[in-house]
Amino acid sequence: MQGQELASNEPGSGGESALEHVIDNWPTAVAAIESSGAISFANAEARNLLMRLELVSINMSGQLALTSGHELEKCFLSKRSTLTLSPRNETPITLRLIRPKPNSTANTLLVVTEPDKQLPPSIDLYKDYDLSPAEIAVLAGLLNSETLAEIAIRRETTKNTVRSQLRSIFRKTRTHRQVELISLFFDGDK
Repeated sequence: MQGQELASNEPGSGGESALEHVIDNWPTAVAAIESSGAISFANAEARNLLMRLELVSINMSGQLALTSGHELEKCFLSKRSTLTLSPRNETPITLRLIRPKPNSTANTLLVVTEPDKQLPPSIDLYKDYDLSPAEIAVLAGLLNSETLAEIAIRRETTKNTVRSQLRSIFRKTRTHRQVELISLFFDGDK
């Protein structure tokens, strides 16, 4: 399965794009869906969740794809952006589709959140500031309310390295404080 092969690549190995690195390191379940409904990349949490809830199946090309006839596929095809599911004996989840701009070849992102949680910012904004994969991982942590220490532990690096990457993010985004940075990405103002 292509998504699983991509997930095993190490950052910088040549097989993983910056977007795939962001998805792989995002603290919640995220998957990229091609216009055909095939899953081009999913982090481990998303793959497990999508398979467990039978939202995806393996298509004729051997790729994970949205299960034909399932409510998620109908949501994807109808251009709706949100679907809330209540799996048996589990907390309800909201599946949010972040769609690319019209006439774009970019994939649609599927983000799984709790129903009352705010939607993460559009990943397209990351590209606008030329952030490295490491900086994107730090920013993703901040946007998900992680402390610098928690980001360092998750990324298996030092807090000083995370601080250095944060200073670089501040410089590239022309911000000076974490509150400004988070506001920039959630509000989308540049």
